[in-house]
Amino acid sequence: MNHPATEVSYTLTRQRLDRTPSVMHRLLPNELRVVDAKAQAHLKQRYLLPYLKALTAYLLALRAQLDPLLHKLTVVARNWADHFLANVRQSNRWKSG
Repeated sequence: MNHPATEVSYTLTRQRLDRTPSVMHRLLPNELRVVDAKAQAHLKQRYLLPYLKALTAYLLALRAQLDPLLHKLTVVARNWADHFLANVRQSNRWKSG
């Protein structure tokens, strides 16, 4: 037997999934998309697949450039958070002491 909360959760999730296309259409009104699967396959074959290796190489090179920067930003953010939390703890000790 399923738990009632599980049933409600499933129902709400199902309703959200059912509404997704209309929500996405409202959020991204200028989104370009091909609704015809055959035409989409033809366009992919003609315009994307011939350049797939070049696109992959470009995206990997971009990732290689961004990863070190993102790592540095993560370290900076972590250090800032540690500093902030230490100040909060010290402030709480001062108030309670």
